[in-house]
Amino acid sequence: MTTYVPGPLSGPAPPRNRSRNPFWRFRRFFFVLFVIAGAALAVAWNFASQVTLTGDDFENLNETTYVCTGEVDFECGPDSAAYTVAQNAEDRIVVPYAEIPEVVIQAVMATEDKSYFDHSGVDPIGLARAAYQVAKRKLTGEGSLQGGSTITQQYIKLTSGDSSDSVSRKAREVVRAIKFEQELANELGSKEAAKQQILERYLNRIWFGRRSYGIAAASRNYFGKDLADLSLPEAAYLAGLIRNPAAADPISFPDEAGRRRAVTLGLMEEQEFITADQRVLAEQDDWSSLVREEANVEGLGDVKWADVGSEYFLWEARKQLEAIFPQAEYYQKSLRVYTTLDPQLQRLAYDTVVNTLDPRNPDMPLGSIVSLDDQGRVVAMMAGADWDSSEVNLATGRGGTGFEPGSTMKPVVLAEFIEQGYSLESLFDNEPVTYPEWNWSPGGGSRNPVNRAKTVSDAMRWSRNSIFAQMIFQVGIEPVIDMAHRLGITSNIDAVPSIALGSNTVTPIEMATVYSTFKQEGVRFDPVYIDRIEDADGNVLCWYPTQPGDCDGTASAADGIRSGEQAVDGSVARQVNLTLVDVAANGTGTNALLVNEDGTVRATAGKTGTTNNAQHAWFSGFSCKLTTSVWMGYPGVAGQVGAPRTMSDGTLAASNVQREEVGEPLWPLISELFPDYDEIHGGDVPALMWHDFMMQATANDEPCEIATEQSGPDQHVLGIELMTTLVPCAEPDPALVAAAQAQAESTSTSEPEGGGGGEDEGALGVIGVGSGVGSGFGYLRVPTFSLRGPVPAQDGDGGGDGGGDVIVPTTAPCLPIDLDGNVIEGATTTIDPAGPSTVDPNSSSTTEDSTSSSSTSETTSTTAQQTTSQTTATQSTGTQSTSTTAAGNGGGNGNGNGNGGGGGGGAPDGG
Repeated sequence: MTTYVPGPLSGPAPPRNRSRNPFWRFRRFFFVLFVIAGAALAVAWNFASQVTLTGDDFENLNETTYVCTGEVDFECGPDSAAYTVAQNAEDRIVVPYAEIPEVVIQAVMATEDKSYFDHSGVDPIGLARAAYQVAKRKLTGEGSLQGGSTITQQYIKLTSGDSSDSVSRKAREVVRAIKFEQELANELGSKEAAKQQILERYLNRIWFGRRSYGIAAASRNYFGKDLADLSLPEAAYLAGLIRNPAAADPISFPDEAGRRRAVTLGLMEEQEFITADQRVLAEQDDWSSLVREEANVEGLGDVKWADVGSEYFLWEARKQLEAIFPQAEYYQKSLRVYTTLDPQLQRLAYDTVVNTLDPRNPDMPLGSIVSLDDQGRVVAMMAGADWDSSEVNLATGRGGTGFEPGSTMKPVVLAEFIEQGYSLESLFDNEPVTYPEWNWSPGGGSRNPVNRAKTVSDAMRWSRNSIFAQMIFQVGIEPVIDMAHRLGITSNIDAVPSIALGSNTVTPIEMATVYSTFKQEGVRFDPVYIDRIEDADGNVLCWYPTQPGDCDGTASAADGIRSGEQAVDGSVARQVNLTLVDVAANGTGTNALLVNEDGTVRATAGKTGTTNNAQHAWFSGFSCKLTTSVWMGYPGVAGQVGAPRTMSDGTLAASNVQREEVGEPLWPLISELFPDYDEIHGGDVPALMWHDFMMQATANDEPCEIATEQSGPDQHVLGIELMTTLVPCAEPDPALVAAAQAQAESTSTSEPEGGGGGEDEGALGVIGVGSGVGSGFGYLRVPTFSLRGPVPAQDGDGGGDGGGDVIVPTTAPCLPIDLDGNVIEGATTTIDPAGPSTVDPNSSSTTEDSTSSSSTSETTSTTAQQTTSQTTATQSTGTQSTSTTAAGNGGGNGNGNGNGGGGGGGAPDGG
């Protein structure tokens, strides 16, 4: 056997045929490609590492705030809101993923990103398809515009604010989408949770047209329904809007809207979200007839109760909301704002004004009513007849100015007078006054020397200008201004004495606040338009907010009870109220007196106001629960040809002469607009409007008594010396007084402390501790010791039908006078110790004290009701008595002060 032993190599192995290996043949190419790919990967890695996520402020998205009126006491929202507040018309209702209907999610996915729940932020196939279409379009002009962006990429584009078409922007978007999904998945614990969160944010942020940001707002603005109630065809249409909402509005572009819906329905069927039958039925649905007209977004937009002027109130509520949140935080909080407006009272206020002052007649004066409840809540604000014609708020002065309040300012002066310690029984000489240093001669006053002394109460009842002019110098101008601001006037007040008669400028809501402060016994409640503010979950953030910081999330009013500020002492307010009650019952404001059908009187207090030549006329006052201020007049016309337009025939006639000379249209006289008047005063049309509004507004109120108070004994009675210096009558003889009282007692069934009980035959009516004023003919008092004022009847049984004489025991003859201190013409005076004389009661005539209608003077056309008088007897000697018969047409109320009955007769022209 032979063994093979290998020998040395005989030579190199034969070479392999490498040309057959394609990799080897292209090795240089692949090497270059590998290098390029590595470099590209390095660049991409470096690029990706430098791309950071942009901030996502989803938690601070602007949301719609809903503002509701007073009839909505809970669940203020899209269905119940009077109007909505959205920044830059960005209407949005943020809804969580769990509340988004499945049909909406399916429609959006089918249209925008069918593999949304499968990819990781970017769809490579979609990107490739989009790139191919872009290239095709650039090369041939036939490619379709397919962005290829996933929902995540679209959301990144929304949050970054970068909308350029550059490749680098697209690259950054891809990187951010991947990073965003990864980080969110890590944060939430799962990819599915991240996907749901991204879809929630996407559907709450995107624009759907018609100022609708987010799917919930779109559902409201297109179909007027909650998101949960959307049908398949409606959801398909909204999903089709995402690409270009403006081009597919069903009102403007119905064909395109139909095409968009059909495309989405077809994609939903293709992806097996719906069946073919469902698609066919959905396409047949006449959804276009259900689409709402696009809402008005100008100004306040569409609001509820606009037919009764709610826009003026809602605009004030909005401005107050902006004051509470100065950084416009309310755009981001989705607040629920409950306002104070009572729609029924608003309608009543609106109807009261427009039915009296027809806004269709351009020559009619304008009017305003503002009403506050007992916590200063504005429950009605008739501030203009037509918001579209004029946004000037007549009640607050926004956009315009206020108006001179006339004599409605007098209670402010009186409050300061009382606060300084003076009594309502203080006397002033009701004579014309002039103040050369102020170049001021207020109107009113009497030059009749008889009984010219008037109490402060008397001056308020009949709105005596000369007396209030004296009062402001008595107390000081600056203290009156301070009092006005404390009571609720926020407007600037010039330091001039004429403010006592209302020469300053105020608004109806300010005057309502002043009178509300009196009603609340000196407690001021600044007017508010917002009752409370809640968050979207119904948690109360604040009650009655007015200033920044008032709504920090801690409710400040337990159970909604508001605390006011004690502006003046309660006693001061109650004494002022005493005079305001008397104004309505017996003075210039009787047209406002609230009288029920059965003749009973509801609580009524208030004051009239009339300015120079009746340019403005007011009545401000209150009842049990409401304080209401009424204004009417001609604002903003002072620059017109001739004198400013007023509500006086005399002034208008003079103005028309000048207008005719320059060819201006003539103004109709007031008597042509209001046949019952040739000049409008506060006690006329404004008082009647106040009465009409308050009669209905307080119809269901429980009866109440207004808090009033007489002056106390510690208050200084100013001007007491005027009792003897101004009246030419002597003091009564005590013996004769006693004899007359004894004679009165023999004919009276009443107790002797009061006036004599007037009989049909008119026996004796003697001034006793309290004066009784009956009805019938014949009246006289002892002017030296009679202080007319609001002395209420206590147990008086007045009402005698007296027609005889009144014996006034004195030591000298007295002039017969009426309630205003005017000498009664035709009455006789005799000196007869034995008894009365007689005259024919029908033979007399009367002359009333006239009040001039000069600057800020107060006049009245109401019939004066008689009030009681109070006497103070002093010691004197004498032997005569004066018997005076005063014939008149009285109809007094017979109010005896004390336990006696009213006696004697009525005052001339009383009623």
